Amino acid sequence: MHTRRWTLALTIVLILTALLPLAPAQAATATFTNAASIAIPTGPGTANPYPSPIAVSGLSGTITKVTVTLSGMNHTFPDDLDVLLVGPGGQSSVLMSDVGGGNDIVNGTITFDDAAGSFIADGGPLASGTYRPTEIGPGDPYPAPAPAGPHGAALALFIGTTPNGTWSLYVVDDLAGDGGSIGGGWSLTITTSASAPVVPGATPVVAPPWDPGDGRLNPEAAAPLAIYCDADSVYAYQIGFLEFDFPLDQIGPAPVAPAPQRTLLAEHADGTRLYQLSTGEYQIVSVVNGQEQTAILGNATTGHTLLATGVSGARLYRLNTGELQVNLVHGGEEYVFTWDGCPATRAITRVYDVNTRALLAEYARAY
Repeated sequence: MHTRRWTLALTIVLILTALLPLAPAQAATATFTNAASIAIPTGPGTANPYPSPIAVSGLSGTITKVTVTLSGMNHTFPDDLDVLLVGPGGQSSVLMSDVGGGNDIVNGTITFDDAAGSFIADGGPLASGTYRPTEIGPGDPYPAPAPAGPHGAALALFIGTTPNGTWSLYVVDDLAGDGGSIGGGWSLTITTSASAPVVPGATPVVAPPWDPGDGRLNPEAAAPLAIYCDADSVYAYQIGFLEFDFPLDQIGPAPVAPAPQRTLLAEHADGTRLYQLSTGEYQIVSVVNGQEQTAILGNATTGHTLLATGVSGARLYRLNTGELQVNLVHGGEEYVFTWDGCPATRAITRVYDVNTRALLAEYARAY
């Protein structure tokens, strides 16, 4: 386990590019509901139905925000509950697991929103309100047909994916003696950006070298995430807590998979190209220090391996190019850090607007 003492607040260093005028993103928000009651057994066992589905249709563009509401929640020991949301593309996020304590919740309304001000308290009590997805002790199993883990614990994991299709809510009671129900069912509120993604019309500004001296790989964009490689693992911190720590010996070879079909959406004079992939992701291809580099926006699903998901939604990928990549959505921006392995010889950090996919800043570095 890696530990670091943080005494200096990290500062976001962003150098904005000069952009051509962009067409405004036409965002759309819609709520979809399955009001059928979900019966929770006096466990251990799965709820009925398992899963509870919601069919989403008629939305265009890709997801920029998701919230989930459980209505009429009743349980005599909420800490027994494990609740998992799975999107139509197979992405998954734990909403709550092993939290809420042992006091009854009666006819509660629980909303999950990454922008909420607090997590669910481990010791409870669980009361009606809005919370960030909260998981204590990740790794609880969700029986089939739920997808195998690992699962994230942030609704930002769905950003950049296609909203239409069947969403599934899996509810498990993992201990005996207590049960309940979600009497009013559940609902999804989805916001999408309906406009096609765009790239800036001017060459991104590259930040001058800057290093705080603690060995992080991405010093030019130190906040909101600091990424490190040592002899044993790749790991990342936010201020005051460890985001994830992944052993290098478990990274393995780059995945071998058929390349997804792609459509060129825009090309800049410097050779930077933006593609829409058949998987629903966006691919950025550019040349840095004479080397072509690829970055994937959204949740990589095909030809890429998700290695780890951090406590606030940071995702560590092994790309099919052999590179490593970390994605983090923070404050309306997606930070994408791509590097060529540990030890690194070259790396690039890009910052994108989550609504328009416009490139806001770029930091290139050779080690």
